[in-house]
Amino acid sequence: MSKEYKKIEELKPAKLTARDKQFSSLKDYLEKANNGEPNFVLLHGEQGLGKTRLKDELNQYRQAKFPESYYFEITCEKDDLLQPFLRIAQTIFRIHKTCPQLKKENHVGTPGGTLDYRFIDFAMSNYTEESVENVFFDVESDLSVIYKSICGYIRSHAQQSTLCFVIEDIHFIDRNSADFLIHFLNDIDAGDRLLFLFCYHGDESSGENGLQRALPTMFRTGRLKEVKLSPFLVRDIPGFIQSIVGENVEVSTDLATMLYKNSNGNPYRIQAFVQDFAKKKFLFCEGGKWSIEISPLFFHQIPKEVEEMLISNLAKQGKYQQEILRAIAMSKRSLDSEILSEVTGLASAQLPYVLEELTNQKYIFGEDSLYSISSENISEEIIKRIEEKQLIKAYLKMAKIIEKKRAKDFPFIADLYFEAQEKKKLLLYAVQAGEMLYEQGKFSQALDYYTKVLPYAQVSKKSIFCKVLIATGLTNYQLGNYKKALENFSEAKGNATAKDEQESIARGKGLCLYGQHKHREARDALRNLQKKLSKPNEEIFLALASLELEKNNFGKANGYLNKYEEISTNREILKPMAMACRGALDFYFGKWEEAQSNLEMAMHSFKEFKQTKEFVQASLYCAEMALYTKNITKANELLQTSTVKELKDNHLRFCHDYLAAFIAMEAENKEKAVKLFNSIRTKGNEMGDERAFGYGTYGLGIYKLVFERKADEAYQLAAKALEYANNIRDSYLSAECYHLIARANLQQKNFNGVQKYVEYSRKAWKSLGASWKNDRVKLCFARLFAYTRNTEKAIALMQKLEEKAQQMQDNYFLADVYFEYGMVQRLGGKKDISLQSFKKSVELNQKLQRSFHFKRALHLMKN
Repeated sequence: MSKEYKKIEELKPAKLTARDKQFSSLKDYLEKANNGEPNFVLLHGEQGLGKTRLKDELNQYRQAKFPESYYFEITCEKDDLLQPFLRIAQTIFRIHKTCPQLKKENHVGTPGGTLDYRFIDFAMSNYTEESVENVFFDVESDLSVIYKSICGYIRSHAQQSTLCFVIEDIHFIDRNSADFLIHFLNDIDAGDRLLFLFCYHGDESSGENGLQRALPTMFRTGRLKEVKLSPFLVRDIPGFIQSIVGENVEVSTDLATMLYKNSNGNPYRIQAFVQDFAKKKFLFCEGGKWSIEISPLFFHQIPKEVEEMLISNLAKQGKYQQEILRAIAMSKRSLDSEILSEVTGLASAQLPYVLEELTNQKYIFGEDSLYSISSENISEEIIKRIEEKQLIKAYLKMAKIIEKKRAKDFPFIADLYFEAQEKKKLLLYAVQAGEMLYEQGKFSQALDYYTKVLPYAQVSKKSIFCKVLIATGLTNYQLGNYKKALENFSEAKGNATAKDEQESIARGKGLCLYGQHKHREARDALRNLQKKLSKPNEEIFLALASLELEKNNFGKANGYLNKYEEISTNREILKPMAMACRGALDFYFGKWEEAQSNLEMAMHSFKEFKQTKEFVQASLYCAEMALYTKNITKANELLQTSTVKELKDNHLRFCHDYLAAFIAMEAENKEKAVKLFNSIRTKGNEMGDERAFGYGTYGLGIYKLVFERKADEAYQLAAKALEYANNIRDSYLSAECYHLIARANLQQKNFNGVQKYVEYSRKAWKSLGASWKNDRVKLCFARLFAYTRNTEKAIALMQKLEEKAQQMQDNYFLADVYFEYGMVQRLGGKKDISLQSFKKSVELNQKLQRSFHFKRALHLMKN
């Protein structure tokens, strides 16, 4: 399978990461300033931690929330000591050029004689920003008068509008400007709508250089707040990298830790590493998954010539040096001093000297008291030189030491006992390693341990073999290997004797049926098992909830999910699916903000656990929400993140293609939409999937009605789809078909038919709990009222629908509501008023990128 590499020019600017607390504080200070509570904030952090990014994000937030406010940004420079007061003068110049001119009655503070606000405005008009440096000193030598005058000028403007000032690199500020800031901090008062943000490195200024001299006094005023930026933690790094790469790239904990150690958690440096990954082709996509593949020794690479020299000199190393090198090479991990002392027998007092010598020679690298071999080739050569019996004996010795010192490091202990060929211990620890990794969502690694131990379990007790087979089956289920999982469960059944084993096998088989989308068989199997259990099983309730959700039985799904939540033991491995189910139900129940949050958290966990199928399902819900709330581009982006082609899952392929067809239709890509709907019907027919055929037929009916205005054909297709919906008892599809038939009747002005099928559709949506879908059906009533000369009733209905759409932020429906507003008003003879509604529909459809609907509304607005 070929690899696709990420090019350096394809990398994106990083998203704001691990700065929620600081950004929240800055927003709070801005909002307080807007309410008349002035704030001075020192944004403090070393270079590269994200001060500029936070400042830019705050400005975007300000523009969106307080568009009437003003923003001024000044950057201090090293030469400012030679240009005293230049930056303050430039700030005043920008206020003069940007803000409305002050009136006498608006002035606050005491006018500074010749430097009152009128003089400042007059004087500034004769200067440029570059020449403004001496504007105050040319007419006044008393600094206190200058300070007082400027304070009054700024405060007066801040009474009229919110002013936001950012001073970058404030550690370069000159002494006079720093003194002015102290004066200003003492002069401000309630009602001044001011925010001053000082960006401070804290690493380039001396004690006499402006700011450091002034800071203690500024803090003593009690008005200067501090927002500190700290380096990233290890857990912050994966999300940061993913935002740069722009893909769901896998970032292991080991890689994140190495990046942290080599960058000190500095975002700027981490970004530089990612660019280096792209240059060296470490960033690639294979099989639909983005990965970063580097050697653990990437950050400590040694030249090939040095490596060859070190290998040739291995035999020349002393006894203890060789013992340490063997121990680290055998472990295939980094080891600490305590373990090395135990394994080699070297006294802890002597160990540092030997480690230092090996480090200096470049045989090993040490970080945070953990030591690793500098080259994989050196490590392999060390192992090769150990005689086999001696090697097995050494592995056994190390295994016993690790078993004692790291009792919970099951994977490490299992690996050592595997190399030591100690079957009983391997069996014990490999199963524990698999269980631990399974609960952590590391299914591939868990499967490796179960596979490794199966031959030994087979010749052990039946109960042990059965346990391993069940664990292997459940792991294969999580990886989507349903056929293999069912083979594991079938083999386990022949070895099961205990009741709990039989129940686990039945649960595993039911889950596999669910994974294969055999809904009825899975539902019956899991329900029957749940009834037999002495204690309800949370995983079965969750699987039933997900199963009913796939069938659009929202009430039943919600009931099962509630039962899961009641008995949940908070297993980490189940939380993502629970969040995804809750998010999907929130979507259908009209709680879109909660849905977005739950689905995004679920997607993050699915990606971390490598549960591709579940990730795809959640991304499809997000894509549909994006279509309704954002635009077609965003919906397509989310649609493209799903690697559905690689999954070979017919159900997900159907869901993906069905949504893709509707998105194509909204973008007026008619050929693609028709092709996809027909493809869904063909595949559904070939596979005997009535559900797929029904939905494809319904989608084609929508196309016929909207684009070709063929109400008769649309009606026939809807009736055909309805027949399939009734056969499979799909209330969701039934509701959609009733709505389509109502719209076809409306196009033909068959008002009795409209009323009849609208009621059928509304009743179906109400039973499903999807109130927002119910609201969309009501649009037919609005047009019906207009046709029957009941304009007032139509408008009253539209007002209610508009309010609901706005509350949900359902821009898609809101655009349709505005269009119907226009139609109702036009049919009622209010053509001039209808233009305003069509205009709103045009603007919103343009934002949503709904090409056909945009053109339709624009045509009616112009005609």
